[in-house]
Amino acid sequence: GEIPLNEKPGTVSKLKIGTSYTNTYKEFLQYDYFLKFNEGATAFIGSNNLETFFNLNKFGINPDLNINKDGIDLYYSRDFDPANNTVGYSRVFSAYALVDQTIFKKLRLSGGARLESSKIFTEVKKFRDQGLPRNDPRRLSGFSQFIVNPTNLNSLDILPSINLIYNFNEDDLFPSTLRLNYSRSLARPSIREYSETIMFDFELNSEVFGNSDLKFVHINNFDLRFEKYFNTGDNVSVSLFYKTFKNHIELLNAGLGFSWANADNSNVYGLEIEGRKKLFKNLEIRSNISLVKSETSLTFQRLEVRNGVKNWIPLEKVKRTMFGQAPFVVNTILNYTNDSIGLSLALSYNIQGPKLVLSSFGEVPDVYEMPRHLFDCKVIKEIGKHYSLNFTVRDVLNASRRRAYKFEEGYLLDFDKFNYGTNYTFSVVYKL
Repeated sequence: GEIPLNEKPGTVSKLKIGTSYTNTYKEFLQYDYFLKFNEGATAFIGSNNLETFFNLNKFGINPDLNINKDGIDLYYSRDFDPANNTVGYSRVFSAYALVDQTIFKKLRLSGGARLESSKIFTEVKKFRDQGLPRNDPRRLSGFSQFIVNPTNLNSLDILPSINLIYNFNEDDLFPSTLRLNYSRSLARPSIREYSETIMFDFELNSEVFGNSDLKFVHINNFDLRFEKYFNTGDNVSVSLFYKTFKNHIELLNAGLGFSWANADNSNVYGLEIEGRKKLFKNLEIRSNISLVKSETSLTFQRLEVRNGVKNWIPLEKVKRTMFGQAPFVVNTILNYTNDSIGLSLALSYNIQGPKLVLSSFGEVPDVYEMPRHLFDCKVIKEIGKHYSLNFTVRDVLNASRRRAYKFEEGYLLDFDKFNYGTNYTFSVVYKL
């Protein structure tokens, strides 16, 4: 809510307060199937006839490892590890207070703080139902071979923010402003990242497991922004930004598979330009361009399991680009709107520079996702006062997603390459 502090004409003076609460609960369940050979069946293809060897009549599914049924040579046996069925929740309570105050005619201050109380919890469902204490030997996971304990991550944080706005021309409709901002924020591990469930990732072709040692990510945000609005409806803005991260979460090769870990320190800085330009009466273009430089310092660690206990072994400390951060991003939207015939058309384009998606140590090079040209199209035709027809095409060109190893000479070897396909959506919308 808002509470007026001063009602002097031509000025702003108010207090904004509010609270929020979110509670996310998730249960994860997976089954693992293994190909088995029945008694008398052979694991070799004698005739080189794949169709005969993999004929569906030769297959069955049965949870019993010792079946012996006539006519079935191969079968899938279902194995189940209690750690494949986990539960977890993430609860966040927050309250904030912010003062929005005119200092003098051209200068305005908006500042305050946000209090956040966060809790993340994960546990193996069977162990929770049995009430097993921490470090109980019965908590040993058959697949990972380490004891899976319940996890709790709690944090109470005060997140300040301050925003100074200077208006050069004192025009409320078409202002020219300079904004100086600082804020502190945080990012939390997801339940999946925090839970130590092991899952085979078919895109990575490797095991992926969570990490109960993850910490919250604390971020300092600084930016300086100039904005100009014109009486034609056009606008342009230029921003300089700088961010520092402590404990940024990255996906790393941990030896036994891939897992998430906190980096020591990271920083990002860059330039952002965005604007809107009316080309003709019903046609406009909007664009956003970001140029980014990033760096991360982190210590690679290898996971070892000794007597059912996890041990992270430090390996080497490196500096490199930040995980998931592209060096440039371009977004452009071309909009056509004709209210007289109830027709609107939007064509959007996006491209991002190479970004780190898999990080490895030793002689194995890092993997980067390569740029791809993404075009989307959306058409809306209104019919009467209440109906409209919507037609959307996503990824018009069916651009290939390519991930490649980064060598000193360049991206010479693909990690993988595939296409998602073009998606078409048609809908009829009724508005009350």
